[in-house]
Amino acid sequence: MLNEDKNNEEQKDNINDLKKKIEELEMQKQEFLSGWQRTMADLINYKKEEAERLESFANSIKTSFILKILPILDNLDIVEKKFLQFKKEEDKLQELEILRNYQTTIEGLFQIKRQLINLLSKEGLEMVETVGKDFDPLFHEAVEIVEDKNKKSGEIIEELQAGYKFKENLIRPAKVKIVK
Repeated sequence: MLNEDKNNEEQKDNINDLKKKIEELEMQKQEFLSGWQRTMADLINYKKEEAERLESFANSIKTSFILKILPILDNLDIVEKKFLQFKKEEDKLQELEILRNYQTTIEGLFQIKRQLINLLSKEGLEMVETVGKDFDPLFHEAVEIVEDKNKKSGEIIEELQAGYKFKENLIRPAKVKIVK
């Protein structure tokens, strides 16, 4: 019996040792799991931050590219305004006749301008609204102030150079003529 009691006691000690070992392993498992979860959360956050950084970098490159294209749009605007101005003025028949001879070419230029604007719009470029709007120094640059009693003070009456926003950020203010 003494042997049996001794065996039972050894088994109880072994069981208690095994239970302690299981508890230690459970705690260790929980620590490893928590560490893994933190690492996964850090990885997910890193991926989000990296995606935002890359998007910001890409937008910066696009903005730089768009700023290089804007002078082309400005020149096409000038051609379009001159063409429309000549069409309105009857006393410049000779220039009008020249323009009529090149009307298909000029209309082709206007089509290229529209295509270019559509392409840039799809990338996030927006024109700053001007004529008929109130002057806003955040988006407009007043280059001329005129008096007009039929218009309210601060109203934009003419756009001299288009302004542009890219992804809600102003990249160039519009140059405008406003009422005093």
